[in-house]
Amino acid sequence: MQPVQVKMARAALGLTLEQLAQQAGVDGVAIQTFEAGGTVEGAVTSALNLFLATHGIELIEGDGVRARASSAKDYVPINQVTTDTDGGIS
Repeated sequence: MQPVQVKMARAALGLTLEQLAQQAGVDGVAIQTFEAGGTVEGAVTSALNLFLATHGIELIEGDGVRARASSAKDYVPINQVTTDTDGGIS
């Protein structure tokens, strides 16, 4: 799991950092640290992986993510996530 994947997945799900933290059951500061490229405990990334997988987000090799479409065989790439000037997702 790469930091950019968490940002992209959050954007795809329409969640703020705080919402992701609450729903995934992890500390928001840990997510913020990870998204900024810092090191966090394995339990944090494990919880994020589980949350994202159960919400239809698949991490793909490298630094991409994709959301499962309504059909299990069809995938919709998430490739138009941008960041604003303060590093947030828009």
